[in-house]
Amino acid sequence: MARIAQLHGQLAASGRKVSSDTHELGWLIMRSKEYLEYYGDDELKEALLRYLKGTSTDSPDVLMKMLKGTAARVEVRHFDGYSALADLIKNPKRNGIALVARELALARTGKARLLWQLSRCLRLAAVFLGQQGSADAPLLRTIFTWARQEKLYRLAESALGALAKADIPGAEAACRECLALPLASKVLAIASLHLLRELNLELLEPSATRLLASQDDPYVTMNALEAISASPPSASAELARALLSRLSLNSSREVRDALVAFLGQKVSVDITESLKEPALSGDPTRSEAALSILDRRIASGLVTNRDGTVEFLYRVLRGTYEPSRRAAALMLWKMGDDYAPEVLRDFLATAGDEDVVTVLRGLVGNLREPVLSGLAALFARPAVSVQSTLRDLVLPLEDPVARRRVLEMVREARGIAAGTEEDEELLDDGPVEVRSERSSFQFERENMQELVMFFSDIVGYSKKAQALAPMQLSSLVQDYEKILLEQTEAHNGELVKRMGDGHLFIFEEPLHAALCAIRLQKKLRLFNKYRVGETNQVHIRIGIHGGRVVRKGGDVLGNAVNIASRLESAGKPGSVWVSSWIAERVKDGVHLRDIGQITVKNISEPVHVFEPYEIVLDLPPGLDPTRQARSASGGSSASAQVRLEAGAYAEIVRCFSALAGACKEARSGEVPVAVLNERVLARWERLKPRLPRIGPGAAPSAAPSAPSSAAPAPAKSAPAGSAAAGPANPGAKDTAVNGSVAAAKGGAS
Repeated sequence: MARIAQLHGQLAASGRKVSSDTHELGWLIMRSKEYLEYYGDDELKEALLRYLKGTSTDSPDVLMKMLKGTAARVEVRHFDGYSALADLIKNPKRNGIALVARELALARTGKARLLWQLSRCLRLAAVFLGQQGSADAPLLRTIFTWARQEKLYRLAESALGALAKADIPGAEAACRECLALPLASKVLAIASLHLLRELNLELLEPSATRLLASQDDPYVTMNALEAISASPPSASAELARALLSRLSLNSSREVRDALVAFLGQKVSVDITESLKEPALSGDPTRSEAALSILDRRIASGLVTNRDGTVEFLYRVLRGTYEPSRRAAALMLWKMGDDYAPEVLRDFLATAGDEDVVTVLRGLVGNLREPVLSGLAALFARPAVSVQSTLRDLVLPLEDPVARRRVLEMVREARGIAAGTEEDEELLDDGPVEVRSERSSFQFERENMQELVMFFSDIVGYSKKAQALAPMQLSSLVQDYEKILLEQTEAHNGELVKRMGDGHLFIFEEPLHAALCAIRLQKKLRLFNKYRVGETNQVHIRIGIHGGRVVRKGGDVLGNAVNIASRLESAGKPGSVWVSSWIAERVKDGVHLRDIGQITVKNISEPVHVFEPYEIVLDLPPGLDPTRQARSASGGSSASAQVRLEAGAYAEIVRCFSALAGACKEARSGEVPVAVLNERVLARWERLKPRLPRIGPGAAPSAAPSAPSSAAPAPAKSAPAGSAAAGPANPGAKDTAVNGSVAAAKGGAS
């Protein structure tokens, strides 16, 4: 506490002041000097003085950049000081600027450190100070009052927290001062609400109600809701009205969700009538929020006028906005209305897959007859999302009659007769599985794998199909698929299925998938480089994600597959987007660019996306499947370890030298092909006996015949002793030379 008193004394000590009443530049000097003392440093001070005196080489932009660098965490009191300094930088030639410069030269920088130290000491005091510290309460009240008057509101917040430990009545009085209207500081008002939650709940609700009724600020609303959520359900109609008024405002999603949660569970007074207007307003956002509140209140048992609520929900059903109609039907079902099953069956029979999934999710935990019978047609739907949601819906069923009814519907949908072998395997296969925990574990163990999903898709394929002839389009796609399949096979990828111009591959290793994607995009950039026109080029998007999926029947199923597909759809042409799951596992092998959080369709949580754009230079060969394959092929030939005699090695050298000379003569046209053929065969016959056998019974094979030349050359006499040459073979270009070179290389190895 002694240190707190010392720091407060240093901060509160008044320096030289220039009254705004005695000089026209007084306000400008006071505010700019005070800001410089709290947030500036000597470097900014000297640069500013040189600039005002006209001796600086810095531009106004440079000084403004230095000034902005000091404004990281500015107290409300000093907002005017920032504006004053900015005005001086923009208008350095104003009258009286010499007086301003002289006063700024007297500024003592470094007060920000004192302010930070005092605030830190007060926070420590709030942790360690107990009721025995009541003797220090006058000092804490003095600091709080002074900081509030000086508009150092964050410092006042720290002092208020310490005061609550030393003097509870004094802290309650200070909280009431901070919450008095009009507000002096939102920071202190919010801090007071959170303190009252610990000190006096009776004061909390009236204070929060007045604050919410007077302030249209998302920050205030969120903090007020957080503070009053700790208290029991409120019976205050005034608080309910204040919160309901927020639904008509253009609030953020976060604020609306907080309002829905509080009004749906924490307000005991009946607000159904107040919800009708926003629910029927025609504004989708307000209607969704109002019906969500009503749904929560029905689940919490807070709806008192059941008949009136049912009538209101049927009024919503007569509307045309489908999401509101679905929500109303589900609420009627939860309330036990006798006509609700008919309404739900209509929705399930006529709605699309996404709408059906929404309705089924609303029935989870509340499934019973007669809606159970309306599920029969859904078991035949091919959509994976529908089947997955059906499984989640029927698994919790404990009633044996209901479970048998589900099995009958599955048999009927799949055309299986009871008692057959296929019927016995019903629970081990198919889109909907009703099983015990043991069977579920067995299924997951035998059919689920951790794999990496790799989606690729051609950008603008439809436009290419319109612009190109069928043969041109087919040729373009074949060239692309050749590159695609070569790269995926080289990186141990497996093609699962084609989807038009898209492909789904699976990899076992995340790094192999990332390396494949980077190299594939590079190959396609090279492929496009020599093709004129966007129509003749191929640009693709790639999305990669991994996780546990079901692999059965030549397909992969699971949420990880959906996320990979959505990442591919959200990417840009030529991009490779991977999830954080992949990025964490490949960060040591590739360079990654952080794209940030994105929201994708039908995925509830945002996905953190990264883009691998280059392979690290020092990637170990053991992690690269393409280098592993080269090492394996090189190792098999090296493992033979053939020993050569000195004479055989010398003969090989002479053969290569002679072949080099023959090639030179062939290019010049001095020697006919027949003569070259004879020379090659003669060299081969001389070299063959010297080559060792490789493997049991193996012997060097005879060299194939040499090719003919496109243009005959003048004949020369063949060397004596050369073997007779056979007829030229135009279809085997350079095979004799290449065969001899290959044989010589095999012997040298």
